[in-house]
Order: sequence, then C-alpha cells, then structure tokens
Amino acid sequence: MQTGRRPYHRFDDSTNVYGIALSASAPYRTKRGDWMVNIHLIDESLPPTKLVNDSNENNSNADNTPGNPPARGGAIHVPSISMNVFSADKAKLPVIRYAGDVVRAHRVAVQEYNGEIQLVGRRNSSFYVVRPRNETQMLQNPQGQGWVESYTASKPSMLDVDDYMRMRDLWRWGRKRLIEHPTLHAKERFSIADVGPSDDGERAMAGVPIERTVNSGDIIAMVTAIIPQPPEQVSDRTPRAFLRLWDGTGRPESDPIPISGLIARQATQEGDPPASVLTAISKIVSTRVKGGSEGEAEDSESFDPPKCLCGRVVNVAIWEAEQWEQIRSNESGVRVGKFVRLKNVNDGRLGTENPKRCEHQ
Repeated sequence: MQTGRRPYHRFDDSTNVYGIALSASAPYRTKRGDWMVNIHLIDESLPPTKLVNDSNENNSNADNTPGNPPARGGAIHVPSISMNVFSADKAKLPVIRYAGDVVRAHRVAVQEYNGEIQLVGRRNSSFYVVRPRNETQMLQNPQGQGWVESYTASKPSMLDVDDYMRMRDLWRWGRKRLIEHPTLHAKERFSIADVGPSDDGERAMAGVPIERTVNSGDIIAMVTAIIPQPPEQVSDRTPRAFLRLWDGTGRPESDPIPISGLIARQATQEGDPPASVLTAISKIVSTRVKGGSEGEAEDSESFDPPKCLCGRVVNVAIWEAEQWEQIRSNESGVRVGKFVRLKNVNDGRLGTENPKRCEHQ
C-alpha cells in the first residue's frame, strides 16, 4: 500500500484495526529509553504477493499464486503493514508468540514513511492479541473459552459476539494465507546451504584460500537444541545463548557444539538432533502426504521416525538479553522440534581468539 513519495508524513487521525501478525521483533530499547516492538500485519485487503523488479520495485504490482513463478528479472515481495509500538513500560507492549496471531489495535496513529503506510502505537494506544487455545472448541463456539487472550489496557473493553466472530474468521483466513502463500521476500531469504563453512578458520590457518559470500536475511529452520551460556560466563562480549538449527539443506557436516561444559551436555544429551526432532519431522511428512492438519495426522497412522537427518546443523548466537528472555519464556513458541523464522540474521564468525570456531549470528 503506497500513498506517495514523501519520506515522512504523519496524518492527524488515528484508527482501530484488526490484522494477522506475519512477524514481530523482540522488545528493545530505543535511544530515547522507551521500549519498542515492530510487528508486520496482513489482512484480506493486501494481495498475498506481488512481483517487483530489481531495477525499480514499483514497476510491477501483479499478484502471484503459488504455481505462478516470478517473471525473469523480478522477485516475489510479500506486502504487509509495519506497526511500531512504543511504551515506557515493557509490559504494555503487545506480545506476539506465533505468526498467525490475531491483533486488534486501538487508537494507533497512521503515518507515511518512505512512501509506505505505517501504523504507530503510542501512550493512548491499546492492543489485544489472541490465538486459539483449542481450535475445535474455538471454531464451534467463537465466544467460548477456546482462545488464549492477552491485552495491554489496564481496563480492557469487553468483546462482543461480533468481535469474536471477526477474530475467528480472520484467524482462519490467516492460517490459510500462511500455508498457501510465501511469507518471506525472495531477495531476503537464505537457507543453511548458503551459510559459510564451519571449518574456514582451520582452512585459513592452513593457508587454504577461502572464497565465501557473507549472507544475511531471513531464515526458516527447525530448532534442534537450545544451549544457554553459563551464567558465570555471560558478558557484553558473549552471546546469551545458542540455537542449533536445521532446514534439510547443506552438506551433512554439522557445526560443532558452540560451548563446552555441563549445560551444553545437558542440552544435547538426548542426541544432536534428539529423537523429538525426528518424531516431529515424521509427523510433518505424514501430514503432507495425507493432506490433513497436524491434529488429524496425530490421530491417524504416521510414519516411523527417521533414523537420522540429511543436511547441516548450524549454530545461531543470541546476543540480545531481550531476545533470550523472549525465547526462554514459558509462553515462547521457540522449542526443540519447532520451526522458527529468524529475521535479519547475519552469517559471520564469532570472535577472533579462536578462529577454529564459526558461528552464525
């Protein structure tokens, strides 16, 4: 959605909107000391994808279906509306756990930034975030107890049956949209196969020439292990934790465990990856073959878990304390055996004291 060429323009009015969360950042502090979270929203008014030309992204605005690849010289772009929410109190920020969460935003400002419509949440804004607690119960009785609800207002307004019906319909649309259409910009996505080799430090010390392209962007992969940094070793120069990720691509030469000690051994004591990851993959494959939902697949005969995985497992360093706090939260969707989407990931080496170890952060 575009309105013009002005780099910044704020409108006088505010609005109330519903949307589906496509992605969200972890909370972080701005230079002014406020807390901020960025959420990308979609709804039925936006096309699922559009074709952009590398030389001029505004040249083409054609919709694309899953079976219709981009034309030569173009790339798939996923339209969304960016919403920046500011608050002096971190607890007043909306909490997005999963792509597909339904967001109801009250009194958010509308502005234009670099030709794009943008929403801004301020002191008088409030937010309501919901997701199904029990899908079957929610679909049968949208106004019942089938929702997990969170809100930022101290005295939230009561929702009526029309609100719950709207949330149900939007959630069903969002689920279908996320399954059937891309969720990442084609130019920003990379896979584990694109990540630099973990042995480049050893090769450099041996005098072997290294030619590698440093990749950055968004990645979707399954979590195979979560390894916290020992508390006594945490500093401004160390990550808070590591995720080990797998997406089925790359050479089957996984990166070494990033740290040693009891915590690392406990995180990988059931295998690297553990049996729970192999079982989760077998359920996904079974679901795809049978054409049903994961809930339906669990009730039917599923495949035996695979004995091992093909492809590489890499380490992702979690640097920010806020990110680690969000990941280890009891309500976090980041769990071993679950797929995650990480945005703005850089493929790089961690530190210079030990060139043998290569992490991806």
